[in-house]
Amino acid sequence: MSQQVRLPTHAVVETKTAGAATGVDRVLWRHGHRPTRFSKYGTGLSMLMPYLPAHRWNRIRSEIQPYLQHEPITERTHHDLP
Repeated sequence: MSQQVRLPTHAVVETKTAGAATGVDRVLWRHGHRPTRFSKYGTGLSMLMPYLPAHRWNRIRSEIQPYLQHEPITERTHHDLP
């Protein structure tokens, strides 16, 4: 059975700049959120498929592991769509 992983109380925020920090970056920093470089795709795959090598994502996985909720994916029909 397939599963999905949720972070119901957290969000991944990506900001990109060509040079100096933006106002959004400064607000995040003031609230204690510092930049972290990681592959969202690679991290997600390593969490959904634990048999894959995950050494590149161990640090970020260990940071978010306490907040994860693993849930089975149930089949949806077109009636379930909003």
